[in-house]
Amino acid sequence: MTTNPSVARRRPPSKRVTEFVASLRRAAPTDLTSKGALNFLELLLTHACPPAALRPLRATLLLCLTRRLKPIELANCLRLASEAAANLRDSFASAPRAGLLLQELALTHDDTPARRLHLINGYCLEAAVPPLQLTEVMPQLVEKADSPGSADLHERVRPHMRATCLAALREPAWPSPFAGWGVDDIDAALLCLRLNYIAFHGGVAGQGMNAVGLKQDFLECGQPLWNALLQARWKSRPDKDPRDVLADTAWHEVAQSRLLLSIESRIKPAGGKGDDSSTLQKPLLASDAPSLVVCRSPILRTTDRYDKDEVDRHLVLEEPLPLSPMPSAAALRVMQRLLVDEFPWAGDVLAIIFGELNGQAALGVRVLGMPPTLLVGLPGSGKSRLARRIADELGVPRLDLPLGGSSDTKVLGGTSRGWASGKPSDLATLMATRRSASAIVLLDELDKAVEYQREGSGLQSYLLALLEPETASRHTDVFLKTSCDYSSVLWLATANRLTPIAAPLLSRMRVLKLDQPEPEHFPIIAENVIAETAQRWSLERWAMPETRELDLPWDRITSARQLRVATEQAVASWARAQTRH
Repeated sequence: MTTNPSVARRRPPSKRVTEFVASLRRAAPTDLTSKGALNFLELLLTHACPPAALRPLRATLLLCLTRRLKPIELANCLRLASEAAANLRDSFASAPRAGLLLQELALTHDDTPARRLHLINGYCLEAAVPPLQLTEVMPQLVEKADSPGSADLHERVRPHMRATCLAALREPAWPSPFAGWGVDDIDAALLCLRLNYIAFHGGVAGQGMNAVGLKQDFLECGQPLWNALLQARWKSRPDKDPRDVLADTAWHEVAQSRLLLSIESRIKPAGGKGDDSSTLQKPLLASDAPSLVVCRSPILRTTDRYDKDEVDRHLVLEEPLPLSPMPSAAALRVMQRLLVDEFPWAGDVLAIIFGELNGQAALGVRVLGMPPTLLVGLPGSGKSRLARRIADELGVPRLDLPLGGSSDTKVLGGTSRGWASGKPSDLATLMATRRSASAIVLLDELDKAVEYQREGSGLQSYLLALLEPETASRHTDVFLKTSCDYSSVLWLATANRLTPIAAPLLSRMRVLKLDQPEPEHFPIIAENVIAETAQRWSLERWAMPETRELDLPWDRITSARQLRVATEQAVASWARAQTRH
């Protein structure tokens, strides 16, 4: 029996194809155009005999699957496939968006500002909008904000623009700022910085500001960051080229002035005729603080009684919620000193964490931000308690997720409606209950979640999208049936070992090694245990015994964990003795 080669044939997808498509879905936007492009790529990879025009693209994609490539090699291969897809735009409607999705995935392996700007211009080309030029003083995505398709284009561009600005914000805190950045990266970051204020009317590290708050954000944060980028550009290219407009100081001065004037033009006078006062001269009110709408699209309503109660509790997420402010440099120094006194063996780790926060505070950053951080140390080193104490000192709503023996992703994605256990994610509930767009998630024992991973569907794979600012800004809650913006969530994890943690997840985290406490630190640990016990029992510290009053076997204790257990037992014995008197 012969078969007609023109008839479409599809073979079952291999495991690598399934994992590749899953990684694309995690990196892709959730609109219908992207879903169509994903189906196009999946069909191309599983089709037994694709059209001749698609075979070069398929061959390039198979190179990404069949060879062991380093991250930079894989990113370059994905970009070659993206170019091949773009060349098919006249023949296949889904090909252009498929090329953009391949670039989105490439960014997870090789992320630079210049690459992100290239992707932004790809979305502009798809929307028939002129690409952004590096020398545009006042860049705009479209001529009018209400132009057809402007909202969709803004949604595509926003996460990449914000990710570039946030990456630039983190650099001044390092000993060698912008050390790995080329001139193209610096120019791309400067363009995204201007675009952020002009087209999106948002601060560098926050959104939802009125014109008064936006001006203050630019003067305290945007302009210093702009100048820091400019200094880095001059160091990278000290020989001034007369044809290089962006190397001219006067150009940047004019650009900053025009941007500031455009913000001031939106500030309306507060007084009547003849009144010189304006909102600019008034002190900022609470409403001028940085805020964020967690659910930018409406939560899907329901008539089911139980589900309706849950939905109503979370409707506050459709309104602007405050973002946690960046503490002052003085307050950060006090926090660091308190934590070093409590964890003297963690001084190096705390210096790195608070050093970066101090750098942001010095630049005038208004919103608290921190890269995903992983504390690694041997059992008993105090990782979990240190993570909790850092969150407590920063004053951010906290969600504790103990991962040892669990692979459940529902706490971060929610549970579908119609089931007795249906409910939104714990993270969405925390934000709604605390009325805050900021939160800190503590991932305890991250290394012990790996054994429950199944073909890219485990908790570690699920976390990949949440640790990327652009995908975290559109994370789907299956109960609320809408996208939630978790881009302002801070992530702090602990682990005993790095080996069980997937390499893609590690690449998205700042890994800090926590040393073991030495015997000279044991009295401090015992005091911490007593203080924790007093708090758990709702007692003041003075009502508990002093360390010297407890019968602790100091000569037999060899680790902090042993000391904690011995101290807890000694405190319990002391309490029992009090009841006999």
